Amino acid sequence: GSYRMHLLSPEMWGDLLGGEKHAGLLDVGAGAGYVTAGAKAYFDAITATETSEPQRKRLEERGFEALGADLTHASLERKFDVVSAFNVLDRTARPLTLLRSLMAHSSGKVIVSMPLPAQPHVHVKGGTRAPDERLPSFASDWETAARELSERMLEPAGLKVERLARAPYLSRGDTQARMYVLDDAIWVCSL
Repeated sequence: GSYRMHLLSPEMWGDLLGGEKHAGLLDVGAGAGYVTAGAKAYFDAITATETSEPQRKRLEERGFEALGADLTHASLERKFDVVSAFNVLDRTARPLTLLRSLMAHSSGKVIVSMPLPAQPHVHVKGGTRAPDERLPSFASDWETAARELSERMLEPAGLKVERLARAPYLSRGDTQARMYVLDDAIWVCSL
């Protein structure tokens, strides 16, 4: 019973990709594949990484190749046309290391998203802690945070921001709220 989440519809995927079809997608930290599923019409093959074994089983049930690799520590030794990481950079201990790995695995585009303003933390055994590497944004409003992350993280890493989109990220709630609606930034970048 993983909870459902929504960020991109198939039509939104198409808009972000300019309607073009690509050979391969690597979706890093894909969870149960709810966001990944919308990309099926735009890729010949989709590979996902997910460190949670139950989530990998769900990905495989949805027809995706699911790998348990943590790309902050390992390499897949292959490249993909597009590499994506949706709402992962603000939840990993080493976001800057992961960004470099995303770039190393891409032969064309990198798509990343993050709820803004950023509130990075890492889930560890029922609690949270601060990441080992800090994201370069401390802004308290969406627009400034999106600009800071573009100018201080993505561009210095060698990525060219082609598109910036704003979309609601919907996630089933918990005992505190029935549903969470976060304000996501989605960057489409080229190498």
